[in-house]
Amino acid sequence: NSNTAILDKSYVKTRLYYDVFENSLYSFDDANYKTISKKYAFRSWYDDYTYGGSIEGGTQLLARNFIKASFHYIDDVHREHNEGYPIQHFEDLVYSIGLEDTVDITDKLYSIMGFSYDRLETVEAQNLISGTKNLTNFNTGVSDAFNPQGGLFYKLTETGTVHATFAEKSRLPSMKDKYSYKLGKAIPNPGLQPEESLNYEVGYKDLIFKNITFEANFFYSDVSDFILQKTVPDPSNPKKTVYQNQNIGNVNQYGVELGVSGQILQSLRGGFNYTYIKYENQSSADKLTNIPNHKVFGYLHYFTPVQGLSVLGSVEYNGDRYSSSTGVRVADEFALVNTKAIYEFYKGFTIEAGINNILDENYELDEGYPLEGRNYFMNLRYKF
Repeated sequence: NSNTAILDKSYVKTRLYYDVFENSLYSFDDANYKTISKKYAFRSWYDDYTYGGSIEGGTQLLARNFIKASFHYIDDVHREHNEGYPIQHFEDLVYSIGLEDTVDITDKLYSIMGFSYDRLETVEAQNLISGTKNLTNFNTGVSDAFNPQGGLFYKLTETGTVHATFAEKSRLPSMKDKYSYKLGKAIPNPGLQPEESLNYEVGYKDLIFKNITFEANFFYSDVSDFILQKTVPDPSNPKKTVYQNQNIGNVNQYGVELGVSGQILQSLRGGFNYTYIKYENQSSADKLTNIPNHKVFGYLHYFTPVQGLSVLGSVEYNGDRYSSSTGVRVADEFALVNTKAIYEFYKGFTIEAGINNILDENYELDEGYPLEGRNYFMNLRYKF
C-alpha cells in the first residue's frame, strides 16, 4: 500500500496484493468420523489464489473541483478436486475504471458526479461430468456494465447537511454464482446475466447536543434481472428439488436507515442504528431469500478509570427471512448479545477478550444451518 502526496493539492494511492487459500474438506459416513466409503462421502481439496492491484489519483488544482480517477484489476483463480478425480480449473479477470468530481457550487451547495466501467471476463470454467472422471468446459463469456452516479449536498446549518443522490449499479455474477454445484445441492447456470439497479436516496445528517451525530436516509431501488437462488426440480430426479441462481426479473426495494452515535458521557460512548428494508417481486411469486425486513444494532463503550482499559457491549437484532424461494423454509428472528474488554498495555499493543452470543441464542441465517452458540475469544493486536 502507498499514499503519496504530489505538491500540496494532489495525491496517488496504490495497492498490490497476492492472496493464497488452500483448504481441505472431508465428508464422513460414520458417526466417529473415520470412514469415507459411501457415495455421498468424499475428500476434497481446494487450491486458490488471487492477485491484483489498484491505483487512485486525485487533484484539487482546479478551483472548486476535487477530481479523482481509479483503476482496479483482479485475477481470481480457483482449483478444486475430489480424491481420485482430475483438478477443475476456474479463472476470472476483473477490470474496473472510475472517475469522480466533487464540485463546490456555492459555499453551502456541492455536487458529486462520476461513473465506473466494470468488466468481468471468465477465462476458464471446467465441469466434471457426473459419474465420470471426464472434464468438459462450461460456457464462458464477458459481463460488463457502465455505472453513472450523481448527488447534490446542501449545508442547511454549520453541522447539518441534506442530500439527494442517484446511482446506477450492477452486480456482475461471480464464478461461484454461475458454476457452483454447492456440494450437490445446486445446479450451475453459466448464462446468468448481470443484476442492474437504479438507486435513489435522500437523507439528512446533523450534529446535535454538540457531540451526538444523527443520520436518516430514505432509499428506493428499481432492480432488473434480479439474481435469486431459486428452488427448482432436480433434472436427474424430478421428485427432489435443488437450487439454481436465476435472473427472475424486476424487484423493487425501499426502506429507511436511522442512526445515532456519539459521546454520551465523558467516559461513555454509544450508538444505535435501525434499518427497515422491503423487497417486492414484480415478476413472479418467488420469495426473496436471506433478507430480513428489520435490523437493529446498538452498542455502549465504557472507558474505565484504569488507564487503557475499556469495556464494549453490543446487541444485534435481525428479523426473520425466507431461506427458499418457495417460502417453505424460514430462518427465524434472533437477537445476539456480545461483550469484550479491551486493554492497551503498551503503546500500539492491545489485548481483547470477550464473549459472543452471551445468551447462547440458537439462531441461523439460513434455515437448517444453525450457527455457533456462546463462544469465547481472545485477540492480540499491534497497530503502528
